[in-house]
Amino acid sequence: MSGPVAALLDGGGGARLHLQHGPIDLIIGAEEAQAGARARAFRAAADRFETVLSVLVDELPLLRMPVTSPPASFAGPVARRMADAVARFSRKTFITPMAVVFDTANSAVGRGSSAISASVSAMASSTRKVPW
Repeated sequence: MSGPVAALLDGGGGARLHLQHGPIDLIIGAEEAQAGARARAFRAAADRFETVLSVLVDELPLLRMPVTSPPASFAGPVARRMADAVARFSRKTFITPMAVVFDTANSAVGRGSSAISASVSAMASSTRKVPW
């Protein structure tokens, strides 16, 4: 697997940042309130994104386990938020923190995989390297 990729999307004067690593594919938009603010925000996002997937992969066995009370102790903040997001459902049904991944992708995309593939192909052809 290759490492994380950060690219500014063409159009909108660099107002959107595309971050991709493995199954994680994000597009972040930002309006610039003061000179350089967007570039600083995108740099911070790209820096933070560097380790998100590797930390989640380290915690994957626990993320695949049903949420219990008290919840499992996760090392990373993303895994902790995933577990917190589903904790209230765990009293009524079997659920794992991985449900957050499905729900987020399903809600955000709401389309079939062919539409996702077409969107990713279109984004890849309209990106340029981040200038930092």
